[in-house]
Amino acid sequence: MKAYVEHWLDVLRTSFWFVPAMFACAAIALAMILVWVDSTVSSCDSELLAWLCAVDAEGARQLLTLIGGSMLTVAGVVFSITIVALSMASAQFGPKLLRNYMRDRGNQIVLGTFIADFVYCLMVLRYVRSGDADPFVPYLAVNFSTVLALASLGLLIYFFHHISSSIQADNVVAMIGRELIDAIDAWIADNDDTTKHNEHTDARSWAQIAGSRGSALIPSPTSGYIQSVDYAGLLALAERHNICLRIQLRAGHFCIEGSGLIDYTPAAAPEDISKVAQEAFIFARQRSPVQDIEYVIDQINQVAARALSPSLNDPYTAMVCADWLCAGIVRLASRDFPSTRRYDGDGRLRMINDTLTFEGIVKTAFDEFRQDARPIAAATIRLLECIAKIVARTENRDHLRALKHQADMLERGSHDGLPEASDRDDVAHRYRDIVRLLAAKPGATHDKIPDTQTRGAR
Repeated sequence: MKAYVEHWLDVLRTSFWFVPAMFACAAIALAMILVWVDSTVSSCDSELLAWLCAVDAEGARQLLTLIGGSMLTVAGVVFSITIVALSMASAQFGPKLLRNYMRDRGNQIVLGTFIADFVYCLMVLRYVRSGDADPFVPYLAVNFSTVLALASLGLLIYFFHHISSSIQADNVVAMIGRELIDAIDAWIADNDDTTKHNEHTDARSWAQIAGSRGSALIPSPTSGYIQSVDYAGLLALAERHNICLRIQLRAGHFCIEGSGLIDYTPAAAPEDISKVAQEAFIFARQRSPVQDIEYVIDQINQVAARALSPSLNDPYTAMVCADWLCAGIVRLASRDFPSTRRYDGDGRLRMINDTLTFEGIVKTAFDEFRQDARPIAAATIRLLECIAKIVARTENRDHLRALKHQADMLERGSHDGLPEASDRDDVAHRYRDIVRLLAAKPGATHDKIPDTQTRGAR
């Protein structure tokens, strides 16, 4: 259930229609409330508020028509400027970033405000009546439309500033970096219980677990990317039917219709288990950061790859990408990752799932980045500096091993990638700093520091 709630919340956050729709509904409610107040309490009876009534029915119609038409026109301009910004972001930073601009709350609020102003004026306009029989002018509601118009003018100025700053490279990378940190924090919160060392250990392979009871396969009901998985629901399903599940894919993986999604044993489980298990997976046409940290990392890597391309040649933006990757991975460096095996309250193995690993996240973050940065000294040095910062924040031997492997590849790549000996020496210096940090860790068993000064001068 939680997976579905998170999925639909993400859908609403990344839509251009939800916030404007909510604002429009609020505008309708506000218009009806103010008109009701006008019809109940006559503000013109008070000398203090008599200035509110300095407009007749015809003037009220013209004012509401002018403000409503202007707001609709400005809403069209705001939407056009937003589309231009989306096009520029897609061309310069990559199409993966369109989702981030669509979920930008500032753009949604600005667009929703102008739509709401138009709807408000339209609703108030229908209550204005002239003639001798039963004239009525909702003075309070009409005057409030002027307040809304002035507030919208200030919001328009904010929008121009916001949209111009949001397409700056540093701000774009910072926006994705914040999303990466939020995704990591959410992942940590979801896995707090499973990251603790479990007293139950079962090292048997799946073939040994199934044994003579046999296993059956639950196929994927459709093709697409897995956006999220309801692990709690699957664990409850396994306990309810006294079976063990092996989940073959996780969020972010692409699944082909009919291919293997889940194995379960014993094979004699009830037939309705397949439909319930399939409903625990949410499929979509694109990936989402709800349970997929690697997707956000890929977004940052996409910006870095374009910045390091010969057409742009912008290593400074790539170094900003490295900094934000470091800020995210550091939050995971000191943590134990959840086990692939889940047990019920009685210690029986109920589920084996494909989980994220620190090594996998490090490979996703640095492999492509390292390859693109190979001929650029500044980017290579920054990656080594980021690895050193992560090394300083963890004592986990598996984590340190994965980080050293990346540092080794960066150092080796500089031999042929950097033609200038001085640049190779700078890389070698950063590499030696990392090896010293590793050697200072408790129980360090790393190899001796290689003679990188000699190798780098070749």
